[in-house]
Amino acid sequence: MVGGMRFFPEGMQAKIIQLNGQPAIIGYTEKGIYGVILLEFVGTHIRNVYSIINPDKLKHLIPS
Repeated sequence: MVGGMRFFPEGMQAKIIQLNGQPAIIGYTEKGIYGVILLEFVGTHIRNVYSIINPDKLKHLIPS
């Protein structure tokens, strides 16, 4: 994941949010949302990690 940070746009900010009832990290710039990493938990264990970067799937999200 850290190696992928070189692809992040300059000035990107991150915020922890709740998405579909699960914790997620949203990355955004002044131009809009760049992507979301969603963590799916079962109890105290991470079951799946989803990375969402498709603009069509992100357009309904607005960082606050």
